Amino acid sequence: MKTKTIIFFLLLIISVISTGISMANTANDIHSKIITLTAPEIAEGLSLSINKQKLILSPGKCWINDKPIEITKEFEIEIKAPPILTVRDECLKIQTRTLANTSACTLKQCLAGGAGGSPIKALLPGSILLRSISSPKDIKIYIPGIDYMADQDYGIIGRLPGGSLKENQIVYADYEVKQKRIDTLIITPQGAVKLICGIPSQFAPLPPPIADGNLVLANILANPDKKSLSKQDIYPVASRTLKAVGGEQKEQNKFALKKTIHKLKSPQNTNIVFWGDSVTVGGFASKKENCFANLVPALLKQKYPVSKMSIFNVGVSGSNIAGRASNFDNEVLAKHPDLIIIEFVNDYQLQEDILKAKYNEILPKALSSGAEVLICSPHLLAPQYLKVNSWSAVTHMPLIRVIHKAAKDYPIALADVTLRCQNLSSEGLAPDFLLEDQIIHPNDLGHKIYSQEIMKCFD
Repeated sequence: MKTKTIIFFLLLIISVISTGISMANTANDIHSKIITLTAPEIAEGLSLSINKQKLILSPGKCWINDKPIEITKEFEIEIKAPPILTVRDECLKIQTRTLANTSACTLKQCLAGGAGGSPIKALLPGSILLRSISSPKDIKIYIPGIDYMADQDYGIIGRLPGGSLKENQIVYADYEVKQKRIDTLIITPQGAVKLICGIPSQFAPLPPPIADGNLVLANILANPDKKSLSKQDIYPVASRTLKAVGGEQKEQNKFALKKTIHKLKSPQNTNIVFWGDSVTVGGFASKKENCFANLVPALLKQKYPVSKMSIFNVGVSGSNIAGRASNFDNEVLAKHPDLIIIEFVNDYQLQEDILKAKYNEILPKALSSGAEVLICSPHLLAPQYLKVNSWSAVTHMPLIRVIHKAAKDYPIALADVTLRCQNLSSEGLAPDFLLEDQIIHPNDLGHKIYSQEIMKCFD
């Protein structure tokens, strides 16, 4: 009897110890998933914790429009998975896949920027069904690996020799595409906690528009590939107010653009030339009005209502300053510009000595012609594309050094989009949120940031 009693108490002690360890581990796990919110309007509390696909907002106090707001209880917010985009009856002209026609063989909803754009990793693997006709009568289903090959991530397809598909045969595809979404957690002026859902996209989803007067706490990335939220999916918002250009750079911009500003304040005509690559052309803005080269003239007209402007967009997709400098006189100076706005994100891949030589070639020409110059230090490209290991490494590429030195030496105005991208975390964003094709081209938000940084030069 005594032996049984001793065993019982030993088991009880082990159970208590195990329960204590389990509770401690649970507490540590919860603590590791606590996200500190950074909005300066927060006075007390208001942190987030994660429970699978849910966020829990703790009680706390904040100020909204100089009014004290108290959240007296926990709020549980579910982040729903983005919907799968289902595509039916997409008509394709099937071809043998080659290196030259990769995009021609890509399912349309896997192409950032539409026809001619870059394939992105969005396809739901195993979802492709390829058939002969769109009606249900006499359908022939083609077999992957025999009739055609398919990249199950990027949606690139092509006929296989020896299969039953002929070159340039019309086929129809059904498939599914994974989408992401950015949601925004806010507190309204009435003290209500709300999650505002963004529009899902397989490319770079945009945060939802939030009316002024609301306290924005965080952006949340809803990703279909993740079964549970993590800290990496939560982006606290420190401020919605754009940081102004300060001190020496502000004075330099003012000096560099004084003639242009004087003209814009009068009814005289001002010639503005945008000189750059595919970003200047407008890729991949959702519509031409959202390209920064169109946003800037509209914003200048708002700022200088009496102004008259002639706008010349001489962007060329795929170009860089090394290939364009020799034609600078014909492309740019022949238009008698008052202001030249330069953007060449493709210059990231040029060597430093070439960059210096080309900018030292065109900038003296521009200034001696009487034109003023505003140069954009560009947005950040995907690190893997530039063969570096971090976003920070991108900011230390030769292009950024050359542009900043040229802007200071000549001097010319500088729109520092690079610096803005470095500090996106304070806005509840990340550099890859701007990349529509996940590699190079900015989405509408990226173009908006270009326009905002250019307009800061006119403050």
